[in-house]
Amino acid sequence: MLKNIVLVLFSLFIFNCSETDSMSVKSEPSVLISAEFISKNEYKIVCYGYPKPELTGVARRASAERAARMNAHYFVRQRFDSSVNPGVHGRVEKIVTNNDYAIIHYIIKRKSLKSRLLK
Repeated sequence: MLKNIVLVLFSLFIFNCSETDSMSVKSEPSVLISAEFISKNEYKIVCYGYPKPELTGVARRASAERAARMNAHYFVRQRFDSSVNPGVHGRVEKIVTNNDYAIIHYIIKRKSLKSRLLK
C-alpha cells in the first residue's frame, strides 16, 4: 500500500514538473531564410538578425547587422568542416536593414566547397 502511495505522489510530481516546463517554452523566430550552393565553390546564406530590444536608432540597426552576421557564421560552421572559416572564406554580398531586423546575404567561396560539407 505504501508503495502505491509513493508511486502516485511521484507520478503527480513528474506530471506537475512537465506541465510547467511546457508552458515556459518560448517560440523563437526562425533566422534562416535560405541556404544553397551557387556553384561547386560558392555557397550563399540569407538570414535574419534581430537587434537587442533595449537599443534604439543607429545602435539598434548595428546590433541587427551584427546578429545577422553572427547567424550566417553559425550556419557556415554547422554545414561545413573546420577547414571552412567564415571570417576568411566569407564575404557580405548585401545587408538590408530595418528597425526591427536585418537581412544578410553571405557568400562563402572556397575551392571544392561541396566536398567540405559535413555528413
